[in-house]
Parts: sequence; C-alpha cells; structure tokens
Amino acid sequence: MIDQLKRFEGSANGRNVDQVRITFSPRKYFALNTIAYKALGSPSAIEFYYDEHLKKIGFRRCDPSKKFAFKVKQEKGKQFYLIYAGAFCTHLAISTRRTVLFESPEQKPDHMLIVDMSKTTRINRGSR
Repeated sequence: MIDQLKRFEGSANGRNVDQVRITFSPRKYFALNTIAYKALGSPSAIEFYYDEHLKKIGFRRCDPSKKFAFKVKQEKGKQFYLIYAGAFCTHLAISTRRTVLFESPEQKPDHMLIVDMSKTTRINRGSR
C-alpha cells in the first residue's frame, strides 16, 4: 500500500519564521522577510549579482542613487519587503510559473545573500 503513496515534501505553515526567507513570484519580484532584510543591512536599495553557470543570485545592499540599484519597498502594514526585479529577470530570462521559496539562502559577512535557483520549493498562498 505505501508503495503507491507519495510523501508530501512541504512543511507546516509558519515554520522557520526565525530564519532568512526569500521568495520569487511569477510577477518578477522577490519578497524578503524581516530577517533577510536585516541580514542585508536594512537597505533602501540592493544590486543583483548572478552566476549563470551555477544559477545563483546574489543580493547586496547599495546606495539607491547607484545606476544598478533596485529599490527595496515595504508595503503599508506588511511584514515583508519587495524588490521589483522585472528588468533583471527579463534580461537573464529568469522566470517561474508559481511562487517559489529559496532553500537555505547563504549569508555572507559583507551583507550579501545568495540564493540557488536550482534549490527551491513551490509554495502556495495560504487560505484567506
């Protein structure tokens, strides 16, 4: 009987709320929880880094007046931060059909976060 069953590889809602959490939406934006935002140094803007062969994306805080800056926004009353990355994603042909959560983002000591595009979990919006 168990041979016909598939293991559910998701996790309980609200798990790991004390860890860095970064998601990527089909609408080409990244969402960061407060812990990820603080790990970046609470920036008003970031710049992206990308390794095409390893499929990794780096986020590093930067001066919002820099040429390559992407603003970090917090919507009123929300507990997360958004980075609208349409130009970055379109240029590098990065897309997803469903929102994904990056598994184990890597934290660097220079306020840089690195995510691996090949290590994601599909997530759904919870019931409202």
